[in-house]
Amino acid sequence: MAQRSPQPNVRALGSGFLFPPRFWLLVVMSGVAAGIAGGLLMRLLHATQQIAYAYQLGSFLDNTGKVSGARRVLVLFLAGVIAVVVRRVLKSASGGTGAELSETVWFRGGKMPFWTTVIKGLLSIVMVGMGVSLGREGALKQTGAAIASELAGWFGLSPAQRRLLVACAAGAGMAAAYNVPFGGAIFAVEVLLGTLSLPLMLPALAASFVATGVSFLLLPARPTYVVPAYALHLPDVWWACLAGPVLGLGAFVWLRLIVWADHAVPKGWKQAVWTIAVFTALGAVAVKYPEVLGNGKGLVQRAYLDEFGMRMLLPLFFLKLIAAPGCLSTGSPGGLFTPTLTVGALMGAVLGHLWAMAVPASQMGVFAMIGSAAVLAAATQGPLSSVAFVMELTHHATPLMVPMLLAIVGASLVTQKLDNRSVYSARVASGMRAAEKKVLSGTRFDRLGTEAYSVATSAADYATVVERIFRENEPMFVVDNEGKLVGEICREDLVAREPGIPRSLTTAADLVRKVEAVVSNASEREVIERLGRHGAAMPVVEERSGKLAGAVAIP
Repeated sequence: MAQRSPQPNVRALGSGFLFPPRFWLLVVMSGVAAGIAGGLLMRLLHATQQIAYAYQLGSFLDNTGKVSGARRVLVLFLAGVIAVVVRRVLKSASGGTGAELSETVWFRGGKMPFWTTVIKGLLSIVMVGMGVSLGREGALKQTGAAIASELAGWFGLSPAQRRLLVACAAGAGMAAAYNVPFGGAIFAVEVLLGTLSLPLMLPALAASFVATGVSFLLLPARPTYVVPAYALHLPDVWWACLAGPVLGLGAFVWLRLIVWADHAVPKGWKQAVWTIAVFTALGAVAVKYPEVLGNGKGLVQRAYLDEFGMRMLLPLFFLKLIAAPGCLSTGSPGGLFTPTLTVGALMGAVLGHLWAMAVPASQMGVFAMIGSAAVLAAATQGPLSSVAFVMELTHHATPLMVPMLLAIVGASLVTQKLDNRSVYSARVASGMRAAEKKVLSGTRFDRLGTEAYSVATSAADYATVVERIFRENEPMFVVDNEGKLVGEICREDLVAREPGIPRSLTTAADLVRKVEAVVSNASEREVIERLGRHGAAMPVVEERSGKLAGAVAIP
């Protein structure tokens, strides 16, 4: 007979694996695939950089300053042209350019169009290699996730298991490319899934460690940033306490710029013109400031080593603050991890130099390291993964743990107070706005409209669904991120979860059932007849879009 453990997060002894053996097989397969894909994509990145800027040895940042300004402008102009052409081909071939990873995990049950996603990943890597100011990890996450999604489909995983596998593979892709297995695993669970459930950490750790080990066949096993072993000094602790809230304000501004960029993408031919214009303008800025090119890895390295004075730090900080949002506003694929890390490192370095005017400081690189961790934590809503990332990226951050954690707490509290979204969730915020009650209007049966119902997105977590259903005691209609009706959830559906799946992984999409809906162009007589047969409130959807327009009930 199974013995129960007194520890709440430990399963009963003898209960076996939480997930079936085939799921664990796919975890390993996804880790291997993510490791190989990550290694190949990183090689493609380096090859693109060397071809675009005509060099063989040295770092990307060192060599971009050696080529002529005209070449920098030309390379970025060509990057814009390539982005426009590939985007057009994808749209013509598949009818769309695919969804972002967060949207896929939260709203699509982990289903990703394989070839569209892979091509977007290749495009993203090539553009970053040519100098576009976006992160390389976007391609690594998307490709790993696409492979996992395909494997999940072949093996017939449930939506909840598929969602978990896709998130684990995305984290494994990051782990492989940056040599951060622990950070990649925590990122998958904390940021992508929005939880820190112990059962979910196990497959995430397995996938990330497998991917990192496999990537050593293609990539060197060394830290991403080479920094000295900085010692902890008491003034660094006081600085962290004061700088944390300021760094939080910086993260908030960064978040708002990302939100603006995501909503500012033009449509049609205007998007093509805007893409080429923005990329060419970035090349023009790089004539004087070549450091602005690329994802910012070289800038972070130099900031960690205190190789910039205030005369360079201030313009580079403001330029990088607007460069990535500007590139995102073109609708081009790319990551935000390294750009966020860069903004934090530069802002921390600026605040450190200001601090040094009053308090003598010899370890200026410390401020950049703490700043990068704090802004990354506040902007991604992932404090634990941010600490893990900085520790693994540098291998020398452990002595700075106390001031780093203090700065992270201060920055995160300020950012959450101003905006509780992350740079990832903010890009699918339209789905959250869609989950608002609507007063019925513009139909022939407006008088039958009722507010006796609730709405949730398909990404709503299990606890939220339960709390609202029992509190409001009304039918709950579920919509996707575009506001289209998916179905409804009733009380009896709350126990219809997949056996063995933790509630922390269960979403409204896993509980939803089909529901009969009223179309907005129906007649009042028809609606009354259907309400009489249905016996409860019914959702109303727009005729063409399928979006939830409200609800009706017998007066």
